[in-house]
Amino acid sequence: MLLSDARKARARLVGVTDAHQSPVQYDPPVSASEHAVWQSALDTLFPVSDEASHFRVVWEPGNAWMVDGMWQVVERWFLYEMFPIWTQSDEGVLEELDGPPPHALNRYRSDLQDVATVTTITQRQWDLYRETDRRFFARPYWVIQGDIGGHKCAYATAERTLRKFAGLAPDAPLPGTLDYAPFDARVVRHLHHLADLRRFRQRLHADRRLRVAQSKAQRLGREREARALQLRWIEDEIDMEAARAVRREAVSQNADPRRVDTDFSREWETTRATFLETGRLGAVKPL
Repeated sequence: MLLSDARKARARLVGVTDAHQSPVQYDPPVSASEHAVWQSALDTLFPVSDEASHFRVVWEPGNAWMVDGMWQVVERWFLYEMFPIWTQSDEGVLEELDGPPPHALNRYRSDLQDVATVTTITQRQWDLYRETDRRFFARPYWVIQGDIGGHKCAYATAERTLRKFAGLAPDAPLPGTLDYAPFDARVVRHLHHLADLRRFRQRLHADRRLRVAQSKAQRLGREREARALQLRWIEDEIDMEAARAVRREAVSQNADPRRVDTDFSREWETTRATFLETGRLGAVKPL
C-alpha cells in the first residue's frame, strides 16, 4: 500500500527509516469536500470573528513514536477553539508561536521509544496559528469519538462533580480510547446547546457593561436562566441514560434496579434544583 506524502514526511521527521513501521494514519478518512461541509456548519454556529472565539474541525492522527511500548495513535476528529491572538497574554507562548516549528525543536530517540518536548505549544497549534494568518491561537476543546457525539477534552470542576454524582468517571476519556465517529448530528446537538449558552452569557455581559437597569428579581431570573442553559449543556454531555445504567449495575446484587433508577432520578432533580437556584452543587452524594 502506498504511503501518503504527509505520512512519509512525518516518518522522515522522526527518523523512521521504514515508514511502514508507524501505524499512524495521517490522511483524514473523509474527502476534503466533506471536511469543508463540516467546517461550514461550525462557522454557521460560531462565526469567525476577531472579537470572540470560534471552532475548527481538525483531524488528529497521533504521533509516530512510542510511550511504554505503545504507538501514540489517536486518529480522531477534534474541535479546536480558536481564540483571537490579542487574548493571549503569555509572552512565552507568543514567542513559541512566532518561533521555529516544535517538531524541529523536540528531540526523538532513534528507536522511537521516547520524545523530549521543549515547547509548551504543540505542532498543531503552531500550524493553525499560521493557517489563520497569525490571527488565532488554538486550544483543543472537543474530541469526536464514542456514540453520543464526543466530549470535551477536559472537564471543568462542575462537570467533574456532576459526573461523580452520576457514577461516571470524572476525567474525560483519552482521545482514541472510544470508537471512531464522524462530525454528524450528534456533535451538532451538543454545539447548539453551547451556542445558546454563549449567546446568553454575551447578552448578560453586554447588559452589565452598558449598566442596563434591572430589578433584583429580573437579575436573579436571568442568572437562573443562564444556569439552566449551563446545566442542559452538562446533562447532554453526561449522557444520563448511561449514568442510570451505571448505578443500576452497581447495586444489582443488593436492590431492585427500578428502585435505584427512581432514587437516582429524585436525587438528580434535587441537585438540579439546588444548582439552578444558587449556582452551587451542594453536598452531592457520589456513587
